[in-house]
Amino acid sequence: PYSADLGLVGHKPGHYDIYLGGRIEGDRLAEFYAENVAMTELATAIRPVLTAWATNRIPDESLGDFYHRKFGVDHWRTLLTGSKDHPARQRVEAALAVV
Repeated sequence: PYSADLGLVGHKPGHYDIYLGGRIEGDRLAEFYAENVAMTELATAIRPVLTAWATNRIPDESLGDFYHRKFGVDHWRTLLTGSKDHPARQRVEAALAVV
């Protein structure tokens, strides 16, 4: 899940951590997006990003490439540290509110 466009990692029963922006080729890891999201709230948590992707993507652009282009940091994440500091959800949702 850490190299996928969208990854879900079980946090505890019925709750997931969300990762966005990886690349299936394995040369870019996904960014930690949200922690401990209830299964019933997963769609709500990722809907703003999916809506932005559907509306603003370049033809044939993957979700991971779009996420990295619009919201990613200046460098690709290539090391999995296990750190859950600073989930990106608040930063991304703030950027989407401006658009």
